[in-house]
Amino acid sequence: MNKKKLAILMAAMLCSRGLQAAETGNDYLGREVVVTGTRSEQRLEKIPAYVQVISAAEIRKSGSQTVPDVLQSLSGVAISDNNRQRVDMEGFGDTADRNVAVLIDGRKLNPIDMSGPDWTTIPVDNIERIEVLYGPGSVLYGDNAKGGVINIITKKPVGKGGANFDVYGGTSGRKGANGSMTIADGDTALSVGGSFFDTHGYRVHSEENRSSGYGNLRFTPLERLTVTADFKLSDSDYNLPGSLTLQQIRENRTQVQPLHETDRAIDDTSKFGVVLRYDMRNSGILTLDASYGEETRRADMASLNAFMVTDVYTRILSPKYLLDSNVGGLKNRLTLGADLQQVDYDATKAGANRVVTTWMNHDRKSLSGFVQDELNVTDAMVLSTGYRYETVDLGLGYRDASGPSMTRSSTHQWAGDVGLAYTFFPGSKVYGKVSRSYRYPVIDEMVSWFGGSITELKPDKSVGYELGMRLAGNDRLVINARGYLRNVEDAILYDANSWANINYPHTRHLGTNLDARYQLLDDLKIFGGLAYTRATFSSGEFDGKVLPLVPDWKSNIGMEYDFGSGVHSRVQYNYVGRQYVASDMANAQDRLDDYRTVDLHLDYQMKQVDLYLSATNIFNEKYASYAASNWNGLGLYPMPEAVYTVGMRMRF
Repeated sequence: MNKKKLAILMAAMLCSRGLQAAETGNDYLGREVVVTGTRSEQRLEKIPAYVQVISAAEIRKSGSQTVPDVLQSLSGVAISDNNRQRVDMEGFGDTADRNVAVLIDGRKLNPIDMSGPDWTTIPVDNIERIEVLYGPGSVLYGDNAKGGVINIITKKPVGKGGANFDVYGGTSGRKGANGSMTIADGDTALSVGGSFFDTHGYRVHSEENRSSGYGNLRFTPLERLTVTADFKLSDSDYNLPGSLTLQQIRENRTQVQPLHETDRAIDDTSKFGVVLRYDMRNSGILTLDASYGEETRRADMASLNAFMVTDVYTRILSPKYLLDSNVGGLKNRLTLGADLQQVDYDATKAGANRVVTTWMNHDRKSLSGFVQDELNVTDAMVLSTGYRYETVDLGLGYRDASGPSMTRSSTHQWAGDVGLAYTFFPGSKVYGKVSRSYRYPVIDEMVSWFGGSITELKPDKSVGYELGMRLAGNDRLVINARGYLRNVEDAILYDANSWANINYPHTRHLGTNLDARYQLLDDLKIFGGLAYTRATFSSGEFDGKVLPLVPDWKSNIGMEYDFGSGVHSRVQYNYVGRQYVASDMANAQDRLDDYRTVDLHLDYQMKQVDLYLSATNIFNEKYASYAASNWNGLGLYPMPEAVYTVGMRMRF
């Protein structure tokens, strides 16, 4: 990387100071109310947890095309890519996508298999804000929320209506468009939108095409009853170029191995939901959220001599009751709720001739209830306590030429937390929290396509401790800092020796995060973050060894500058430390190299039109964010060098 070029670029932006732009980009400092930490609206300083908020304006100014791209500016959030982006919090490595709960408008997106959330189906143009809760959230969100919670809150139909349209193109044949329209009349509002994206990809055989549509209808049939109905449709068609060896990367990092040159996948998803909210005034607020989803995934994997089709049907019902009252003269908020989920999972595997040879049929039913209480001990101090109890009934079925294999099981888990938050200055707090959380094994951690045997796995459990602080001064400076320790029992991880997932006795996750944003001048904001993560085995064969795919250090620093006359800029430097490759529990192989990238975004805002230029990795750093051992040795997934995007947004 040419550090002189970076220094010259940043100095030029500082020296070219112009008139103040109409929009200062101070949204982050001004937003104080979030929903993720309590499952209802609450002020940040009253939540005994570390919560970061990224507004729609900040997303636009970052130039990000996916949610993981947006999240990379936060400390303690590690992004890796092995044909699909993965988001890790608190150092869970290869199981990161099963230890971070991902929500869209409060509904969980995590699947019950190892596929992980599909970030490409979430149009960033339709996001109102992203709330990131660091640390366990199992009391409110149950399974998957051990490392953190990412709640993506989409735009709702409000105001008098209007329309937006965004068209863009860039390197690697990238082209796409987003559009939305809102119609409003009194208490009724409707918004619909859609997007498409197409690219031939950075590597040979990495073509991708995806499209999505969404809609939201809100109306008030009665004075205190609000009804919201929504739908989301998406489809993705993408090739899978697979990994490369070190030698192949040295020869040509964009090539595809012959074994993978026809591998391909197609995903189709449809989701529908309705929310009823009834305000009983002094008697509380009652909410009922019901949703239904269907997903079909087809993978043509010539490299494995397999054609696989998976159908997943999900039904969720979530009632919730919220009551603000006084207890002994003290303000108190009580939240009671339940989550009922039923998932049916049907899959088949065929050979090259498309004759089905293997069947999987699974079903999972979970029922949980939770309670959370927030007591204002004083005007400045809030005591939060919570508890969740969940039962899961699971049926696993597998059948091939050797015959069927079936099992049914029932298990339960509980989560709890106690936290205290003290507001010592408006918008500022110190807090402490003790929590217990859990994760159930997903279906294909217990059943393998290529073995057929069913592995009985225990849920893994963790007990954690956290201390943190938020300092907000003069509405210009925000500093967040935290430290945490998590002890995990029965951690579910892959064992390369047995080719199966097993329960490892104990792991320990220790870390710290520091984020700061400062509005140095009316037209200049600087920001940065630093995170240290130490995730290790704390007993057993690998006692003291580091968990794979967990970078030890992660940091970023950047600034936003308004040149005046509608011209805005943003530059960000990113650093990700070294990490062991997937499945290297013994830490016997060389670690992945650390890497440094620089991203740049420029936009010119007129009355109804914005022009923008985004560039990632502008100094062409050559790196891989994911690697694993396989039958060819070490397999790496090379990331693109500089990627440029130009586009235009229009508002009507």
